[in-house]
Amino acid sequence: MLGHHVDGRRQPVDRTGDRASGASFVDFGDVLLRERPDGVHWKTGPLVEYAGGRAFAWVDDEQGEPDRAYVSAHHRGPALLHHVDPRVGLREDDFRTLAGFGRSPGAPRATGVRG
Repeated sequence: MLGHHVDGRRQPVDRTGDRASGASFVDFGDVLLRERPDGVHWKTGPLVEYAGGRAFAWVDDEQGEPDRAYVSAHHRGPALLHHVDPRVGLREDDFRTLAGFGRSPGAPRATGVRG
C-alpha cells in the first residue's frame, strides 16, 4: 500500500498494488481538528489502522520521529515513512527509494529516509 500526501501539485505515482491519497482512503472524522500532545501526526493512527499489518509506504512532508516511533510500536508489518520536500515534490531518488522498498519483502519497520 502506498499512501501519499499532495499539497496542490501533481505527485505522479506509477505502481502496482494499492494506491491511495491520504485525503481519500481513510475517514479521518474529527481527528483532523485534534493536535496530539505526543507530537504524533493526526494521520498516523488512521494510516496504521488502514494498513492493517500490510506493508505500506507513507510519502508526506509532515511526518517525523514521533510518527516513526508510533508506527514501530503499533504496526506489525514493514513500513516506510518517506519525507518529501513540498517545494520540489517527488524526485527520481524518491521513486528509487519507493521501488526498493516495494521489492524488499523483508523491509525494515518504520524507516525514514529524509527528515
